[in-house]
Amino acid sequence: MNKDKIKIPLRKVPSDDCVIYVGREIDVEKGTITSQGTPYHIHKGEWVKVVPLLSVRDYLAWNKLRGAFAGDSEQMEVALDELCVGLSSKIVEWNWTDMTGEPLPQPYKNPDVIKGLNEMELIWLSTALVETVGQRKNASAPSV
Repeated sequence: MNKDKIKIPLRKVPSDDCVIYVGREIDVEKGTITSQGTPYHIHKGEWVKVVPLLSVRDYLAWNKLRGAFAGDSEQMEVALDELCVGLSSKIVEWNWTDMTGEPLPQPYKNPDVIKGLNEMELIWLSTALVETVGQRKNASAPSV
C-alpha cells in the first residue's frame, strides 16, 4: 500500500482504552448486561493508524449486524463479513498483539484478521475511525 496516495491524513489512535470483559453475562431476552465481568485493557501501549471516517456502507453493515443478532446465523455472517471488509479498508496499520503477545497480521485489506477479533475490539475500532466532537473543537492535527 502506498500511504502517499491516501487522500486524507491518517490518524494514529492509542488503543489503551480498548477494553474487553471476561465473564460478562447478558440476558439475551432483555438485551441487558446482568454482570459486567472483569475488564482487561488488552491493547495498552498499542495503536492503530486509520483513515478517520466510516462510509455509509459501514453504517449499514453495523445496522445489519445488530439486526442479525435477533435473526439467523447466516445473516449475521454476511453482515459481519461486510463490516470487516469495510474496516479493513480503513485500518491501515497497527501494532496490535494477540492474547499471547504475538503481533497480529496487518489489517489493511485483510478482513479475516478483523473478523478474528473480539466483538468489543470491533466496536472500539469502529469508534476509532470517527472523530469526536471534542476532537473537532480542539482542532487537533491528526498524527501519523
